[in-house]
Amino acid sequence: MAKDVHEEIYRISKSRLRDASGELYSDFKKSLTPRYGIVWRDIAIGYTALVVAAAALVWIQTISRWAIPVALPLGAVVLGFVFAYLNLFFHEAAHWHLAPSRPTNDLLAQLAIGNWFGQSIAAYRAVHFGHHQQHGQPMDTEHSYFDPLNTRFVVGLLLGLRACRVARSRGAFAGAAAPASERSARLALVCGALQNGAVVLGSLALGYWALAVAWAAGLLSVYPFFNALRQLLEHRDELADDSVNYAEVAHGRINRLFGDSLLAQAVGGAGFNRHLLHHWEPQVSYTRLADVEAFVLKTDYAELFRSRQTTYPRAFRELARFGR
Repeated sequence: MAKDVHEEIYRISKSRLRDASGELYSDFKKSLTPRYGIVWRDIAIGYTALVVAAAALVWIQTISRWAIPVALPLGAVVLGFVFAYLNLFFHEAAHWHLAPSRPTNDLLAQLAIGNWFGQSIAAYRAVHFGHHQQHGQPMDTEHSYFDPLNTRFVVGLLLGLRACRVARSRGAFAGAAAPASERSARLALVCGALQNGAVVLGSLALGYWALAVAWAAGLLSVYPFFNALRQLLEHRDELADDSVNYAEVAHGRINRLFGDSLLAQAVGGAGFNRHLLHHWEPQVSYTRLADVEAFVLKTDYAELFRSRQTTYPRAFRELARFGR
């Protein structure tokens, strides 16, 4: 049923779509220019949270060593979550929505986000556009949703095993699809190692080992976990057969709308909380997806879109396969 609904959404004729007032969607879309100030405000919120979390770990270690066994794993989770949040804006950069000029967009994306995660915007763009082109097919380049949400999935992510496989497959695809991006990808990887190494080694040199350990664990374990889990919750069919290898059999295109709760805006920052609308209209900035949603909910297709509304906790419960 979910696949049928989603395919029906994709079959909507945007050139003929009108809202209740009679306005054509094609005319409405022309007004949806990106709001760059909102993008950079949201990125600043992420970096502020990162600094606060790091400072809290330093402070806790300074005032009480007995609190460290609790603060360290909690700090790793918080840092990893914030890393995952910040990395979402690399996706916005892949669609050229960080700045009006494309060269400026890519430069800012690399400096503000890409280098921290060892990713090249050119290489990531090749991988991500492959996801849009092959969504739901065995050749999808972003395919965490191929796997069921079970213990094996979670453990593999937290141990970093799955993240390594994903990095290798994405690197191979990007190299084949955009050979010119290979040099920038290698440079970004070096920058990522140097920048994060400076944080970890600098913290150790200053005696703040709790921050060093939490930063490394957050980056290498918790961040990939949240990143993959979010993608699974966005794209996996609740009726998917857990015994099927979707790298060989088409899974089908599935997307969801997660609302505007504080949790949805944190887990699904940069518009991922409206991921269905992003796939339906990929060249619209996330800063305007709420406007797109308001428009479609005033059309004859309103109930079709409402049928894909959920929350992250509800999607988690529907997709969880622990103990099965």
